[in-house]
Amino acid sequence: MFRIKTSVRIDVRRERSSCGRIRLRVCLAVLPLALLISATGINFPAAATATEVLDSGTPEGDSIEVAPEHPAAQSFPTDAQTEATPPHADSEPPTEFEQPPLAADTVVTPIPEGTSRLAGTDRYETAVATSQRYSPGVPAVYVASGLNFPDALAGASAAAKIGAPLLLTPPSELPPAVAAELERLAPAEIVVTGGNASVSESVTNQLAQFAPVKRIGGANRYDTGLLIVQDAFQESQFAVIASGNGFPDALAATGVAGKMQAPVILVNGPASSLPEATLDELGRLGTTSVLVAGGYAAVSYEIEQQLAGAGITISRRGGADRYETAAMINAAYFPAGSTDTMLLANGQNFPDALSGAALGGYLGAPLFITQADCIPAQIHGTIVAFGSSKRLILGGTAAVSQNAAAITKCVPPPPQTNPGGGGDGPTGPPPGSRIVTAGAFCKKIEIGQIAYTSTGVRMKCTRNIGETTPRWRAF
Repeated sequence: MFRIKTSVRIDVRRERSSCGRIRLRVCLAVLPLALLISATGINFPAAATATEVLDSGTPEGDSIEVAPEHPAAQSFPTDAQTEATPPHADSEPPTEFEQPPLAADTVVTPIPEGTSRLAGTDRYETAVATSQRYSPGVPAVYVASGLNFPDALAGASAAAKIGAPLLLTPPSELPPAVAAELERLAPAEIVVTGGNASVSESVTNQLAQFAPVKRIGGANRYDTGLLIVQDAFQESQFAVIASGNGFPDALAATGVAGKMQAPVILVNGPASSLPEATLDELGRLGTTSVLVAGGYAAVSYEIEQQLAGAGITISRRGGADRYETAAMINAAYFPAGSTDTMLLANGQNFPDALSGAALGGYLGAPLFITQADCIPAQIHGTIVAFGSSKRLILGGTAAVSQNAAAITKCVPPPPQTNPGGGGDGPTGPPPGSRIVTAGAFCKKIEIGQIAYTSTGVRMKCTRNIGETTPRWRAF
């Protein structure tokens, strides 16, 4: 009789089998018996059994550790609930987090002390400058369109997980600088995100000169995003939910996703519900906790309720604007002193930041967004509190100025007031009144205060049910 260990390491095949995800543990339980029979001389096709057992969409070449009685636990960072979180989500995820190891096949040049900048003459060469931090022999390179953000953003967390750089290309022609970088990197494969309209067949044919090419593209940005997640992630108890209608919130969350080795799932944020395909994917991943990036204007309250109804713990981080949202996300998941590196990108334009999102995610470093000329006043204190000794700037000085790179705080203009005299006739505001814009965000400390529009409409700072940030409304 031979002793059989209770933990079995098995190479994962990409092929689907008759053993589904739900039955995985049951199927694995028969492996020791199969091995025992083989060891005692009975002819048993053990290799075939192993192939049939594994069925969870794990990328080829990865491996999993199977412990039938004690599945590996995944822990999460401290995540206090905010005012944006409804009463149903009052339970907190575990308060400890063990950062997963970096991909063994990837070597990244260490970020130097002080401030460094990754920039090129255009978005494509800026992506190349970022990619050049990676040593040759990477497991893959992700390639996405540089003209739009969804496919690249969806690929950033996948690239971060496996230690792959992200390069950009125009739809119809591969830039020479990108081709030269692919030759230098010598990747094992190239993953193209998006359909032919995003990256043409002509470009994929050029890419095939450097490595085998795999295209991942769906009917729309959300389908493509789910297919990318399915390809790169076997399971993940944690996921990021972000709107696919805008880039800032998803971009800011890539550092968190990378730290947690978790996917970023793009959704149609204003919709009243998620499609079944998204819920099915969360189920396949075994997701029990999500970060919703952005306020209710970005991802609706109804979607949050739907996720909670599926038994998923919700943590929402949404500020008054994109800059504050990014700062809130980073402050929640990166405790002070937890990393010596931070990335800084332009919050108004996406191209320079996309490739940096994959690098920052791989390094598990927070990514802040900023105005081009200075650091917004509302997030300056959060960035300073990080005390990062290594600061990586994404893009040239037109995207992130030297002042912003030096963490120079923007000086907010004084509140606009009417100097007196009112407007023309009965439509003007009273003399000396504060002038605001209808629907604009106001501060929580201003709730209940009265102001006027330039035409004399009386406004009040109020917050409706389900909102995280109050607005100026007619009163």
